Amino acid sequence: MIQAAKRPVLVEPKASRPSAAAACSLDSVPEGTHVCLTSFNDFDRGNQMRLVAFGLLPGVEFTVVGKHGWGRGGPIILDVKSARVLIGGGMARKILVSRVSS
Repeated sequence: MIQAAKRPVLVEPKASRPSAAAACSLDSVPEGTHVCLTSFNDFDRGNQMRLVAFGLLPGVEFTVVGKHGWGRGGPIILDVKSARVLIGGGMARKILVSRVSS
């Protein structure tokens, strides 16, 4: 009997996976922090598709480049896959991220 060769299973190291317990909203992350998108909260389908068009999907890593509004929920500038993306403060409060260790 001929047996099929088993394919190796690729598994990420546990240290690089973001933990759901450490998730916080994007608007609470300081500038210069490298994060991984964990999930979206309370978005309608249109806003979810807008984020996907920007390249923001769960599991994608990006850097918070700038924050404006002096702590009052102003826009946040992100570096997503070498592209700059501007997210409003209200939208940023609904995006959960976890910090990625360097």
